Amino acid sequence: MIPRIISTRPFISLATVIAVGICVFFIHAKETQIKDGKFKALQFTERNALPALTTLPTPIDYTAAFAGKWLYRKVNLEGEFLPDHEVYLENRISGDIPKPNSKKPSGFHIMMPFLLNTGQIVWVNRGWVKRDSINRQNIPEVPPVPGKQKITGYISLGQKSIFEMPSEAPHIINGHVVALNFYLHDDKKDLPNRNVYPFLITQTGKGSDSLIRPEEGFYYTLSYAFDLRTWWFTLIIAVSFWFISGLVQMRGKPPRL
Repeated sequence: MIPRIISTRPFISLATVIAVGICVFFIHAKETQIKDGKFKALQFTERNALPALTTLPTPIDYTAAFAGKWLYRKVNLEGEFLPDHEVYLENRISGDIPKPNSKKPSGFHIMMPFLLNTGQIVWVNRGWVKRDSINRQNIPEVPPVPGKQKITGYISLGQKSIFEMPSEAPHIINGHVVALNFYLHDDKKDLPNRNVYPFLITQTGKGSDSLIRPEEGFYYTLSYAFDLRTWWFTLIIAVSFWFISGLVQMRGKPPRL
């Protein structure tokens, strides 16, 4: 029966094969992302249970082995923020809002360098703030607490990238640098020194700056369950349409002799 459907509708069969191939590719990709997310969550739980680091090795001592050993480790650091170098990462959502990703409001992650008492600089994701949905040019002001202070957080290797066109370079809105992606190396030449760590600190806990930050011990992972169900549904619809429509057409035609 299947060979007859293929011979009767070769072009539709070819289109169905292409659609099935696309669906299988994305199903595999989403399942890989789910598996990777579970692994990272488990790794975070194990690393976050270790004692907090109060000092960091100098940036020159950073190696690939560092990533495997200290990723997600808790830190308690002392120093002061450098607000003149802040970067607002736009089109970000907060992981702490209990809504599906598609219904979460868009906002900013505020990235700012932190000058440690030891003289080194580490970039910190200070937290998330909601964007003005009516006037996108109204960038929220979230100044850091001035002077020396202590921050808590955990080591993070980077920030999730968002696809951007060449014309979407960082731009200035109301005196703030707004960008789609964050690159650690871009601002080195303008910082007080180049002794900058090649990783981020994700700040945790509540503060007086109204930013939304993850609670200590909480790790947010993106949920791909809806995307996975969507691709499975698309796969089933494509195959069902091909098979049922093929049967209907075969009933209307006598078999070839």
